[in-house]
Amino acid sequence: MAHGSLGDWVSWIIVAAAVAGAVILYRRNRTAFFFAALAFLTFLPTSSLLFPIGTIMADRFLYLPSLGLVAWLVLAIYAAQQRVAWKRFAPVLLCLIAVGFAARTWVRNLDWKDDLTLATAGVRASPNSYKVHKVLASLLYASDAFPANLERVSQEADKTLSILDPLREALNDADAWRWSGGFFLAKGDVLRDRGHDGAASYQRARQVLVRCISICLAHDRRSEAAVVTAEPEAYRLLSAVSLRLGEIGQAAEARGPGALP
Repeated sequence: MAHGSLGDWVSWIIVAAAVAGAVILYRRNRTAFFFAALAFLTFLPTSSLLFPIGTIMADRFLYLPSLGLVAWLVLAIYAAQQRVAWKRFAPVLLCLIAVGFAARTWVRNLDWKDDLTLATAGVRASPNSYKVHKVLASLLYASDAFPANLERVSQEADKTLSILDPLREALNDADAWRWSGGFFLAKGDVLRDRGHDGAASYQRARQVLVRCISICLAHDRRSEAAVVTAEPEAYRLLSAVSLRLGEIGQAAEARGPGALP
């Protein structure tokens, strides 16, 4: 979201330059203007400029608009060829671009071996995305390697929450906190079964689940009773955590209103 940073100003300057360039093309090169308009008009419905579409930017939204951009690139390269002495400049350059993208596609296809390799590549490419850390944690948790990979799942869950933690409740993601709370509960059980003390993991699960419920309350302003009905899993997990800690009274309260301190 734009908030007046230097990056925002640079982005808007680029947008303004693109608009100015399109206006110039309308007078000088109608073919190039057509492809620029094609790219813009096919992207417009999914851009959230007219109305919110309920999803963030995604590569699939650019499949059709990219046709106009690619045509624009080809026209630009052939226009540049008129300024150089080599008549094969445009075909050779376009072939090199095609080979480069083919090589990148080949490398990227290795990430599509399965969901786990795809999520691992996503974490490398977007380390500040809480979603890819959450997806990787859930896949590791559901894999045959669990609970041998317990600490790695824990690291991914902690990374997910560390990214979300600074956000205020109304902008936060309750599902990520709910899932992480369930995982830390399971981690405590694994540690306990191994003969270790799982209390720290149970306390962590309680902290996470309380935050989850707080986020749910911020999203649903009706009443806590309504949130219990709409989001029962967080309360069920919180009750289970209290039982693990031997707090029977709090376990009963955690099943409904009154769970929050």
